[in-house]
Amino acid sequence: MFTFRTLYSKIGLKNLMIFHVVIILLAIGTLVFYHQTTGEWFNRSFELKGGVQMNIDDITAEPSDIEKALASIDGASVRGYTSVATKGVSINAPAEIDEATILNKLKAAGIDAKAYSFQVVGPTLGEGFWSQSVYAFALAFIFMGIIAFIMFRSVAPSLAVIQAACADIIVALAGMRLFGMELSLAAFSALLLMVGYSIDTDILLTNKMLRKEGKFIDKLTEATRTGLTMTSTAMAAVTVLYFATSANAIRDISSTLLIAMVADIPATWFMNAGILHWWMAKKGMIDKQDEGWVPK
Repeated sequence: MFTFRTLYSKIGLKNLMIFHVVIILLAIGTLVFYHQTTGEWFNRSFELKGGVQMNIDDITAEPSDIEKALASIDGASVRGYTSVATKGVSINAPAEIDEATILNKLKAAGIDAKAYSFQVVGPTLGEGFWSQSVYAFALAFIFMGIIAFIMFRSVAPSLAVIQAACADIIVALAGMRLFGMELSLAAFSALLLMVGYSIDTDILLTNKMLRKEGKFIDKLTEATRTGLTMTSTAMAAVTVLYFATSANAIRDISSTLLIAMVADIPATWFMNAGILHWWMAKKGMIDKQDEGWVPK
C-alpha cells in the first residue's frame, strides 16, 4: 500500500529534488520559448496593457464562429467560458475599437449579442496597472523573506521558503502560457494569494522538522499528510468555484490558484524537505536513530 513514508524511502529525497528541478527548468524553458516567439514573457490581459473587452452571456454561437466574424479586427481574440448557469464568450480587442464596431460585425455574421458588458482601459492606464502590480509583487516577496528569517533565524530554512514561493509562481506562469490563459489583474491577485499560501505550507513543514521531537522520516510523513490534506481541500474548493461561475475575474483567480497549488506540492514536499534534511544533517540535528533511513 502506498504511503508517504514509502515515497520518501523508496524514491529518495535527492531524486525527488531532481524531479522538482526538472519541472522548474521546463517552466523556465516554456517562458523563454514564448518570449522568443511573441516578444512577451506573459500574455497580459487588456487590463494590464490597454484595450477593450466585451463579455457576452447566454450566447449560442461558438467562439470559432465569433473569431471569424471579427477576423478583420487586428489583435482581436475570443475566449469561451461555460458555467453551471450560462455559456458565454469574452472578446478582447485594441483600445481604438469601439462597442458599435464589434456589435455590427457580430450582427453581420448573424450572431445576436443581447446580454453583454463592455469595458475600456487606455494604454497608459494599463501600463500603470502593470507597474503597480509588479511593485506590489516585489514588496510581497521582500516581506515574505523578512518574516521567514525572523521566524527561523537561519538562512537555509528561510531561503527554502522563498524558493518554494518563487517556484510556485514560475510554474503557474508557465502553466498559464501553456493553457492560453491571460495574466489579468484577477490572476495577479491570485498569484499574490499563492505567495501567502506557499508560506503556510512551508512554515508547516519547517516547524514540524525543527521544533518537534522524533525521527526525521516520521516528522516528514506527518507534515506531508497534513499539508496535502490542506492542499487537496483547497484545490477541490477552487475547482468547484471555477465551474460554478461565469465571472471572468473569479475564473481567473480559481484557475491560477489551481495551477499554483499543484506546483506547490513538489516545491514544498520534495525540494524544501530535501533542503531541510541537508541543512539539519550539516548542523547535527538529525537524530542518531534516523541513521537507518538515508535519502537516496
